[in-house]
Amino acid sequence: MLFYVGPSALVADDSLDKLRVVKEVHRDGRMFKVVFYDGGIEYFRVDKETKNDRTGTLVFKSYDKIYKIRPVREEDAFVLSKYDTLLPETSIAGLAENWNGEFVAQENLVAYMVDDSAYVAALVYTNSTGSWLRSNREWVMLGDMSATEGMEVMSIDPEKADEFIEMFDNNYVSVDDASKYEEGGASEED
Repeated sequence: MLFYVGPSALVADDSLDKLRVVKEVHRDGRMFKVVFYDGGIEYFRVDKETKNDRTGTLVFKSYDKIYKIRPVREEDAFVLSKYDTLLPETSIAGLAENWNGEFVAQENLVAYMVDDSAYVAALVYTNSTGSWLRSNREWVMLGDMSATEGMEVMSIDPEKADEFIEMFDNNYVSVDDASKYEEGGASEED
């Protein structure tokens, strides 16, 4: 019997290191069959369980180990995304649904520049769920990308994303400074 539907995160001992993305949970008596987005299936003999419909959390004990299945959340991006930064919470479900044990190829963090300006005009994160504009230290969902048409684009290096976002949040970023964070661009040592 279908008992729980994801995308959700299965964590053991509350460790993100052991996070797996749950598609659904089937129940047969004291057994849970957990189906993962990466195609894996795992069976658990459940000794004790607690399901909280308000929080969407299922906690269970199996062979003296505590497991939690919970909704995906912002910090799960550190596992599910190639970008080493917090991402919009609403984008995480899209990452989870496409998770196959490797980073999602359809995501991108892009700085937009206008021809006649020396500064980055916008920072946008995009994945299969949608696009988000960075504004006032938060991600705001974009419904229409037409405002960026005709702008120059610069993809941000995933390993430098967190630092670039912090710099963008704290000040105007010049195109020259942004180029140090460009994916495949020159390193800061060059």
